[in-house]
Amino acid sequence: ISKQKKFPDRSVEQHSIEWAHCNLAWLESREKLNGNFVQFDFHDLIYLTEDISETIGDYLNLDADEKTSILNYLVAMRPEAEEQRDIRNIAKLSETPWSEEERDAFVRVCGPVGERLGYGMETYFS
Repeated sequence: ISKQKKFPDRSVEQHSIEWAHCNLAWLESREKLNGNFVQFDFHDLIYLTEDISETIGDYLNLDADEKTSILNYLVAMRPEAEEQRDIRNIAKLSETPWSEEERDAFVRVCGPVGERLGYGMETYFS
């Protein structure tokens, strides 16, 4: 839905394909990194912001002040959200403004990758 707002000239299926390819590339890359990465989910960024900033800081070997700066940025700026959007409100597939055909395309394209990542269609996690 957010990609449609940013790029309204593309279809739900096109956006879905891009999302699926991006996440497949991450899953493939993750295997090659042998644990040398920090991974967190959008949900975690919203609800576990302090833990995420601590994890990032630990990974980068930052001091306490630098970790606090990351936390302050993530809390104050919420770079993952628009100002007027409540980022805790994650749309369910059934609540999308899409046609049945668009929902079917989303499930067909994103479903297999989403399953691998543990995502649900009516709940955030499966």
